[in-house]
Amino acid sequence: AITFLEGNLPRTMLDELNAHVDEQRDNLEDFSGNLVGQIKQHERSQQLSLDRTNSIVKGLVNLFGSAGRAFLKSNQIPTEGGADAFYKAPIDCFSMWTVHSYEGDYNPLHDHDVSYGERCMAFSVILYCKVPPQILELGKSTNLYHNGGATDGCTYFTWGTNTFSDHLQLKPKQDRYVV
Repeated sequence: AITFLEGNLPRTMLDELNAHVDEQRDNLEDFSGNLVGQIKQHERSQQLSLDRTNSIVKGLVNLFGSAGRAFLKSNQIPTEGGADAFYKAPIDCFSMWTVHSYEGDYNPLHDHDVSYGERCMAFSVILYCKVPPQILELGKSTNLYHNGGATDGCTYFTWGTNTFSDHLQLKPKQDRYVV
């Protein structure tokens, strides 16, 4: 199974992050060589590495670390030291990047695996900073059949094999779209 932790960034923090990215965009390092995204349809399409030593980005990393610890505690993931160990869980950020995508850009189905040699759990986090109006208007209509493009621009998560008849067999959903 898979569990999602959802939340909203405080508006002031989101505005500060957006301002930082907008100001530094031309100075940020191209990260596309490390990613599978096909983000190249527009002259401003980019995937850029964020400097995790920057104070604004550090604040975001710290917030995600706190959220990760809360996630571990709420899901009662077994750990040495019991529930209190979650408050001290060593959570690190391996990489962080921005995706500036436009009409026609896309990310193919992929995963964010962690080296099995590291023997550690991993989180992947998506933060939507600026969403165009045509995506916001999609609402929750994510029916794959005869959808007329209703899922274009959505993020698709899958963690199993789905068939149309699964609901008739009382099998839980193994996928999810996020607008």
